[in-house]
Amino acid sequence: IELGQYKGVEVPASDTSVSDADVDEELANMQQGQSELVLVDEAAKNGDTVVIDFDGSVDGVHFDGGQADNYSLELGSGSFIPGFEEQLVGAKAEDKVDVKVTFPEDYQAADLAGKEAVFEVTVHEVKSKEVPALDDEFAKDVDEEVETLAELTEKVKARLVDQKAAAAKEAKEDAAVAAAVDNAKVVGDEIPDAMIDEDVHRQMNQMFASMQQQGISPELYYQITGTSEDDLHKQYEEGAERRVKTNLVLEAIVKAEDIKPSDEEIAAEVKSLAEAYNMEEDAVRNALSDDMLSHDIAIKSVVDLIVAEAVEA
Repeated sequence: IELGQYKGVEVPASDTSVSDADVDEELANMQQGQSELVLVDEAAKNGDTVVIDFDGSVDGVHFDGGQADNYSLELGSGSFIPGFEEQLVGAKAEDKVDVKVTFPEDYQAADLAGKEAVFEVTVHEVKSKEVPALDDEFAKDVDEEVETLAELTEKVKARLVDQKAAAAKEAKEDAAVAAAVDNAKVVGDEIPDAMIDEDVHRQMNQMFASMQQQGISPELYYQITGTSEDDLHKQYEEGAERRVKTNLVLEAIVKAEDIKPSDEEIAAEVKSLAEAYNMEEDAVRNALSDDMLSHDIAIKSVVDLIVAEAVEA
């Protein structure tokens, strides 16, 4: 790797401000989260939920997956094919509606793509969303640590500020590291296939190690997703070259800056990992060698250096 500029790289300026509109939107989302569906004896409108039976057919022939009983459908959600939900607006409980639609040309079931269908629909119930009032009682219901809506509003704003700051920090880090990587050059203009293949297998092994904890074996994963080992290999190949180059650049900067973590820094990292994963420190040291810990600390130090020296444009 031939390093280019990695100190003083330009990154986009970040906006961490939180407006009143942002807070209002979050409070509205919280209201929606506390809403309840109540039975109504009136015509269904967008946003209402209808409980329906439906039976679909194409040219009078019923097809697999076209039938259901007591299905809850929120009108306007876009969860059904275009035109279906719109034709149930205005329907009341006990109504029977013939819904006529055309399957999209790119529909997942090729034998139905582009074809006209008729669904015989029976509406059993119409439910309307009852949204709680935005007041002190609502505030206490959603957060036992507050007594008033004003307190909840301040707490929500503080949380949004923290979220924006964290997102801005991550975006700046990504942009700064990406710039340093872009400015570097791979000697020979090509990363060896062996390094790319090693990265792909490492990514796959990490994924399956995580899934194994959930009781999902590689064989079961391929069965569930309808993919193969070759498919997954190709998927990880897409970003492998960039990942490898990034690692090579960061390691080259570690060498250029002569970064060598101290024993105290390694001990602090062990303690941090032990707390994060609820492990004994000895268990962490048994799982990770000092060289591995030192490498990770050095890489983090380089990233911190690149970000600290970056200039917002």
